[in-house]
This record gives sequence, C-alpha cells and structure tokens, in this order.
Amino acid sequence: MRRSNLIILLVALAMGGIAALMARSWIAQHTTAQPVASTSTILVAAAPLAFGTVLTEDNVSEIPWAEPQLPEGAFAKKIDLLREGRRVVLTAMERSEMITRPKVTAPGQRASLSVLLEEGQRAVTSPCASTTSGVLRDSSSPVIGSTSCCSAPRHRRARPKTRPMC
Repeated sequence: MRRSNLIILLVALAMGGIAALMARSWIAQHTTAQPVASTSTILVAAAPLAFGTVLTEDNVSEIPWAEPQLPEGAFAKKIDLLREGRRVVLTAMERSEMITRPKVTAPGQRASLSVLLEEGQRAVTSPCASTTSGVLRDSSSPVIGSTSCCSAPRHRRARPKTRPMC
C-alpha cells in the first residue's frame, strides 16, 4: 500500500472518531430528563353507558391525568360527580370515555328532552306523515319540536261493486 493512501485512511478514521464523539456529546446535552408533571385523576366510564343510565361508583372509574389542567366540564374524582345527587347519562358513552358535564344531567335531574332545552326554548310535538319523523331543530327558533308518527292504515277508496252481466 502506498504511503499516501495510508495517511488518507488514518485521517479519515481520526475525523470519523472526532465526529462520533461530538455527536455523542451533543445528544447527551439535548436529552435531559423531562421533569415529571404532577398527575391528577379524571373520571371515565368503566363500561359502555347508554342514555338514561344512572351513574354510580361501579360504572365510573378514575384514571391518571398528566396534564396540569382538566378539560372543561370534566370531573376529577367520583365524589365530585356523585356528592350532590343522582346523575343520569344524556349521551351514550363508550368504555374509557371521559365523563363531562354536558354528557350527564345536573344532580337530581331526569334524562329527558327538557334537559336539552336552553333558557327561553320550549318543546312541542306535532303529527306528521309516516314518511317523516325525528326531532326538528332550528338554531334560530326558540322551539324544539319532536314529530310523532303513527302507523295507521291508509284510507283507500272503496271500489264500486259491479254486477256481472248476464
């Protein structure tokens, strides 16, 4: 091997070693341990909850929450949810879904359409054709309407009786 090739190889190995040491020290400086945030708890559904389910200590559970603040309307402890009275589920919830104030009734309140009404609104029921049904909602109107449809038989015009021709 020529002497010039050997010198180039040694210089390349030295530069590679220096680059590796510099990368190691840079990584060590930038990977400092993150301070552990104080954790609190948040309330979630322990099982799937359907509309109208009464919340109890058995069907809710507390899980750790690492953020400094809880989401708006969330409950931190079971006692926060259950101390003022019975609460009922307004929106179906899956297992481990966060329980928030809009998803449950106020203490002692029933789960009904009247809970969803805002101040100044009222509920009305109106008959309809059997092809339409559901809840009518117009954000500009102070009225929320629920349509009720029945499956009554349709009136048919009687056929005139014909006499057989003789």
